[in-house]
Amino acid sequence: MGIIQRQGLKNTAVTFTGLLLGFISLLYVQPRFLAPEEIGLTRVLFSLSSLIGVFLPLGIGTITVKYFPVFRNPQNGHNGFFGLILLFMFTGAVVIFSLLIAAKGFFVNTYQEQSRLFTEFYYYVLPLSFIIGFNAVLTLYSNSLFRTTFPALFNEILVRVISIVLFTVYYSKLINLSAFVFLFVGIYGTQTVCLLLYLFLIDKPSINVNWNLLKEGNFAAMLKFGLWMSFVSVASMGIKYIDALVIAKYYKLELVGIYTIAAFIPNIIEAPLNALDRIAGTKISQALAQKDYNEIKKIYYLSSHYLLVICGLIFIGIVTNIEFILQLLPPKYSGGLSVVIIISIGAMFNIAGGAITQIIFSSDNFWKGGTLLIVVMIVTLLLNLVLVPVNGLQGAATATALSAALYFAAKFWIVYRSFGLQPYSLKTLQTILIIILICFGVWCLPQVTSPIANIAFRSVSAIMLYAGIVLFLNLAPDLKQLAKNAKSMLRF
Repeated sequence: MGIIQRQGLKNTAVTFTGLLLGFISLLYVQPRFLAPEEIGLTRVLFSLSSLIGVFLPLGIGTITVKYFPVFRNPQNGHNGFFGLILLFMFTGAVVIFSLLIAAKGFFVNTYQEQSRLFTEFYYYVLPLSFIIGFNAVLTLYSNSLFRTTFPALFNEILVRVISIVLFTVYYSKLINLSAFVFLFVGIYGTQTVCLLLYLFLIDKPSINVNWNLLKEGNFAAMLKFGLWMSFVSVASMGIKYIDALVIAKYYKLELVGIYTIAAFIPNIIEAPLNALDRIAGTKISQALAQKDYNEIKKIYYLSSHYLLVICGLIFIGIVTNIEFILQLLPPKYSGGLSVVIIISIGAMFNIAGGAITQIIFSSDNFWKGGTLLIVVMIVTLLLNLVLVPVNGLQGAATATALSAALYFAAKFWIVYRSFGLQPYSLKTLQTILIIILICFGVWCLPQVTSPIANIAFRSVSAIMLYAGIVLFLNLAPDLKQLAKNAKSMLRF
């Protein structure tokens, strides 16, 4: 896949490094340095701010992905597209902040009983939502310039390193809780500064908007697309963060903290997909504009097949080791075992479609895709409201997995009906069967002396079995070549 392979591999390396830091933070530092209630507080603040942050830019992020090629002109600062970004950001901030201030009473009434600590720090949602929204837009702008690696470094590595430092400082009692929350927001502000410095270093963007070009490009249609995609983005983020917000409504923040630790672990399954998405969207948009359907078919098939092969091994490692991973944490986190397994199954539905989401939202089907995503978010919310009061953390995990399955099935149908494409073959079925069989095989292995020894024993056994079968059946022929080229591809 050319540039997708090169940048995808770089981003995968960055993402996995970030996930390693995330594991250190969430599985060692936070459970020991923060109380579960404090972990829950940061999760609820971040979840609500993320939901608001994706709408706050009023769609300029998705406008950037779809329309930036029209403005692209390095000689004149891309016709002032960066100025358009700033205009959307600050307009959205005025509108959204006014609504948040007016809605404080609603949030206080909703969370006062079970999550009082969150209501005390409610106003931190304002700066954090702006920062998160701005960071997302700046990252998409950089992606449109085909510069994806350093923004990923800032997001996946820089933020996590500084976070670990902050947790350590707070644990040392050098700062109080108020200062901790203030600095927690400041971490993401540091990411904003780094992104801005990087963009001005590589691109020299202009803020002098070419209004004539905007008019020629049908600004009304652009704005309509952006606003629609803002609602869609809220729906997309809602599927990820509704569970924590609903848990905080019915249970103490302590349980939100425990759920946060458990729900993070399956994120590693989707790391290769997240890395692919950073560059695949731009390539698919370009292929659609040129009506190069063979390229789209190639990306669809290869992304789906290889993600299933790669992520299948990660899935095996997680579900067969989670019992021992949780034994490394304080005892109160042991209740997260079933949460990890359920969400991991849902994650496999997310990766099974490969670049399917990018195909839908880069084509004329973005209206269908957006409507679908909003429906799925509503279903997710309803499932959480029904299952969480009855089944607690397991109910939230089940709602997440069911929503992922529904979303995958509907996306597959849209692409199949619109383009006549489907990426699955006998190799797909073989891969799924291998994943299931090795999971059961590794589960049956005898336990050894300690959690770390069990993890090492099962991981090595799973890798040897899985790699041997994949190579024997020739399920991933391109991986050999990728491995040979990895060293040169990873050069920044």
